[in-house]
Order: sequence, then C-alpha cells, then structure tokens
Amino acid sequence: MENSNSSTLKGSSLKESGRALAGLALLLILATDFLLIWNHHDRWLSRASVVVFGLLFVHLARASTYQSHFLFSRFKPEKGLKYWAIVSVGAAIASLIAVQILNRFQEPSQKSSEFWKHTLLYYPFIEEFLYRGIAMELGMIFFSPFKRWSREIVIFVSGSAFALLHVAYGNVAPENLVGGYILAWVFYQSRVLWLPLSWHVFGNFLRAL
Repeated sequence: MENSNSSTLKGSSLKESGRALAGLALLLILATDFLLIWNHHDRWLSRASVVVFGLLFVHLARASTYQSHFLFSRFKPEKGLKYWAIVSVGAAIASLIAVQILNRFQEPSQKSSEFWKHTLLYYPFIEEFLYRGIAMELGMIFFSPFKRWSREIVIFVSGSAFALLHVAYGNVAPENLVGGYILAWVFYQSRVLWLPLSWHVFGNFLRAL
C-alpha cells in the first residue's frame, strides 16, 4: 500500500514538474524569438535554433506528463480530411474577398525573389513551428488543469503572441493581428501542423499579389 502511494506521489510530482517545464519553456521560447526580432537578428539560423530547442522542450515536457501524442506523430487531422477540405475552401474564398478589399488601400509594388522566398517559405515555416506547433503544444500541457477553458486560453496565447510578433516586425496589418487566432484554432481542432502551415502560405501568397 505504501509503495502504491509512493508511486502515485512520484507520478504526480513528475507531472507537475512537466507542467512547470512547459510553462517556463513557453515563456522562454516566445521571449527569445521576440528579442531576436526586436534586435533585428531575424536570420533563419537563429530562429531555427529556437525551433530545435522548442521541440526538445516539448518532448521533455510530454515525457514528464506521460503524454504520448506528439507534434509529428500523425498526418490525418481530427474531424477528417473531408471536413477540413470544406473548411479550407470556405476560408480560401473568404480570404480572396478580404484581399480584394485590402488591396484597394495598398499601392502595388515589385516583389523580388528574396521576398517570395521569405513570404512563402521562411516566415510561414518558422512561425508555424514556433507559434502553433511548439507554443501550443507547451500551452496545452501547462494550461491542462484549466480543463473547461484550456482551449480558449491556448488559442488566445498563441494568437496574441503572433499578433505581437508582427508588431515587432513593424507589419501591423489587420490580417496579421487576427490571423494568428484563426491559425491557432485550426491547429487545435486538427492536431496537425501541416493544415495551419498550408493556410499560412496561401494567405501570404494572396496578400503579396
């Protein structure tokens, strides 16, 4: 009986340690990325290093809390591919309409190959890994005791961090202030990273046209 109680206490203590690690890592990852942007060290190697350390923290936090599901452990999204195909088409149509409206207030400009590389590859991949994949995985662990509101809290944290990131970029556009909440919802509902990543790439492409 004493051994059973001791094992339970150790397991509970380990889970709490995992939650504490997730919270600390979440704060550290976001703060580091903000500092890199704020100090104009927006180089792919610097931010890729943050992604690598973030993935390590996610793995350690999940192992400590006995959670087996991990960011890359599945391809098929929750709710099924048919559901997300319909939602994606609807979102694409809404985005086309929104872009047409927003472009009326913006002068067209020439885009370099470097611009397209950053817009369609670098920024979407880095930002989705950090602000959806890593931040939300850590958030789901840290805020797990708030069972009723954990989803809303995690989506709010991810979306707000994404909006503040674009303030730090100096790119305070309406889609950047709102888009993070939408992409966070997609990731939370689907539990796969490729869906919000593909939405992000498509949205950037439309906005850059």
